[in-house]
Amino acid sequence: MCCSVGLSKCFLVLINVIFFIVGVVFLVLGIIAKWFEDVLIELFAKVPDQLMEDVNQAWDIPALLSEAAVMLMIIGIVIFAIGFFGCCGAWKENKCMLGVYVTIVLAIICMELATIIIICVKTQGAEDTVISSLQESIKRNYFDSEGGLSFDEEGHLKFAIRPIKLAWDGIQVAMGCCGAINGTDYTLAHFHGNYSFENFTIQNALVPLSCCNIIDKKEYEEGREDLDDTTQAPREKPSKVAMVKGARNVYAAAQQCLQSANPKYTNQKGCYYTFMDLIEAYWGIFIGIIVVVMVLEIIAVAGAIGIMRAQDKREGYQKA
Repeated sequence: MCCSVGLSKCFLVLINVIFFIVGVVFLVLGIIAKWFEDVLIELFAKVPDQLMEDVNQAWDIPALLSEAAVMLMIIGIVIFAIGFFGCCGAWKENKCMLGVYVTIVLAIICMELATIIIICVKTQGAEDTVISSLQESIKRNYFDSEGGLSFDEEGHLKFAIRPIKLAWDGIQVAMGCCGAINGTDYTLAHFHGNYSFENFTIQNALVPLSCCNIIDKKEYEEGREDLDDTTQAPREKPSKVAMVKGARNVYAAAQQCLQSANPKYTNQKGCYYTFMDLIEAYWGIFIGIIVVVMVLEIIAVAGAIGIMRAQDKREGYQKA
């Protein structure tokens, strides 16, 4: 009994010291973000207008920063409380503190189980909601080629200057996808793209350039890294040449993709389904992490209950 109680104490103290430190870090970050909220807003104000236009339309930055700071503080307080009651309760073998600790951890386990059940039950509804949100994002922010990925006068890739288009371009190039469910999302959004490069001029393109599979992902990412290293606006930073995969002429291939959405040169799968395929590939790891976390939580609860029962027995012996 003494050995098991000692192991339980060591386990609870160790794991809750970690929780205690993490809680303090979150709490301090939240306080700093709230205290220096005006400074953060001023930093956002210095970002070039062409970069912030879409962001300001989509979100209220000051309110978002304030809510994020409060959320950090709340998360920090909860984690801090768990670590404090668990560590101090185990070290001092205080039944009251351990009781509070067990109650909080059991509540968290119940919420985790409820979340898993809700996800399993409402997967289809969530899928429809996410797809609709992505399609709405395209309709509102990527209905034309202006400010999106294109070629410059020298035939190099010219990155998007609007954040949401830059995000869509990065996703579509990196994941080899197009739209939410497929390229028809751009048709539904009445996309009208105009591109000029070399001797080609394309008007009313069916899909944006980032939907074309002719762009070399490595070249694109290296160009983005170069872009991220500069404080200048993206339009002032030339990028590397896009290389065609399996085609002699990048511009002819681009024309085939943009003008007729030729399947040979156009990504056919939607980004939502590509992302879900990626999740499924790592689903086992995700489930494993959840199981490990819940097992640790159950062990922590069992250890705390064991310490409380041992304390009750000792008190019973003393009274006898």
